[in-house]
Amino acid sequence: MAKPLALVRMLCVLNRIFKLPLPAFFCGLNAEFMYLGTYIVNSVLRSRENESELAFGRCALASLKTEMWARHGLVRFTNGTGMSSDTPAAADPFDSTTPQYRAYFPEGSRDDIEFRLTRILSLSARRWGNHVESRMLALTGQSRSRWQTLFVLSVATPPITTSLLSARLAIQWPPLIRTLNSLEADGLIRRIENPTDKRSRYIEITPAGIEVVEKVQPVLSEIRTSVFAGLSEEDMRLATRVLEAVVVGISNASGADED
Repeated sequence: MAKPLALVRMLCVLNRIFKLPLPAFFCGLNAEFMYLGTYIVNSVLRSRENESELAFGRCALASLKTEMWARHGLVRFTNGTGMSSDTPAAADPFDSTTPQYRAYFPEGSRDDIEFRLTRILSLSARRWGNHVESRMLALTGQSRSRWQTLFVLSVATPPITTSLLSARLAIQWPPLIRTLNSLEADGLIRRIENPTDKRSRYIEITPAGIEVVEKVQPVLSEIRTSVFAGLSEEDMRLATRVLEAVVVGISNASGADED
């Protein structure tokens, strides 16, 4: 079966040269070759023991199967939100460009669902952070680390120590200290000695810092409204409950790892 495996590899090399997604390359092949290719790769998988060859074969098999299913109307690509679509959304064309991931995450399995959830969590967090950062800098001149720190200080019950602020912002000390130094230099916060512990200092927001918060919050509200325009209040409540459960799950798993 070495020659058939070499054939599939050759096709994949040609595919990389022409910069096409693997299923798109196979679209130019007739149905008979598609079924033959599936048979070949299946046969190869049954006879290989090398892990790299097995992984390669599974990816090729998943691509062939996905294309055949699509041709027969047995599967439709999704748009990244779980909704069926003949043309995947440009924002996240994951299903159409990487169908071979099915070799590792069988469709409909718990692994597949967990993978999709963690992927969309990471993707949405990155895009939200980048969008807010660029918009806020352009409209207010404040970076995300600065206005988040000021907001927490403006609503927290004093006194606030650096360690407490670090925990509430969920960031480590080095970047937090840099942000605090910058805010203090601009007169937006002040740090005073902790009378009960000379090793730490309290952090207070100044009137100038409050002014920045009052300037930033309406802008941030407009950004949120624009991004979440397509969601109902119930959608947002449900998403919040799910994300809260994820946070609890991470905390529980972290605690178990430390035990």
